[in-house]
Amino acid sequence: MKFKTDLRTTDTKDRIIKEAQHLYETGGYTQINLDKISKMLCIKRPALYYHFPGGKEQLLGEVAKAFTSEKIAAWNAAIQSSHSTRSCFRNMLSTMIGHPLPDSKRAMCAQIMELGAEFREAIQDGFAQMYNLVTGLIQEGIECGEIRAVDLDIAFFSFMGLCDQIEDILVLREVFPLISGKLDNPDMLVEKMFNLWMDGLATQPSSV
Repeated sequence: MKFKTDLRTTDTKDRIIKEAQHLYETGGYTQINLDKISKMLCIKRPALYYHFPGGKEQLLGEVAKAFTSEKIAAWNAAIQSSHSTRSCFRNMLSTMIGHPLPDSKRAMCAQIMELGAEFREAIQDGFAQMYNLVTGLIQEGIECGEIRAVDLDIAFFSFMGLCDQIEDILVLREVFPLISGKLDNPDMLVEKMFNLWMDGLATQPSSV
């Protein structure tokens, strides 16, 4: 006897989100396509709209939430395995190795402005979570004397900029394998870029 699969289950919703995440990881938000997802998962479009009545925009919101949850979980795990503020940030950067994202931030911002409130709110909420986590670590480092007093906003954007730079290089290594030999292995690359970010170039603090 053949049993009919109930496509209204939570498992189906999770599979749809996971497939959308995979499409994003391989080509950015523009690659997320409902027809492509229904074919890959062998489900009909009505099943997609059962879970996501708001269509692609609602699905994008769920993908953004899933990415944020995974990023925050990975960063929290990195923090738990660390023994100092410095090692917290170093280990957080290591979570990107093997999982660089292809989307440029400029392209992502342009897409955010074109989409509706639900997607924008998901992105903004995720950004706020990362901001609170990173600035909280910086503040703790300042209070315990590991980090000099700095502007928390500037320090946050500086760290996120470092994340972007490492992410871009890791993507380029995959796209242009010929340059891989001219770059350090990913872990050493992260180590060197982190040390440069953390320690700076100057031999002593500038008075300017």
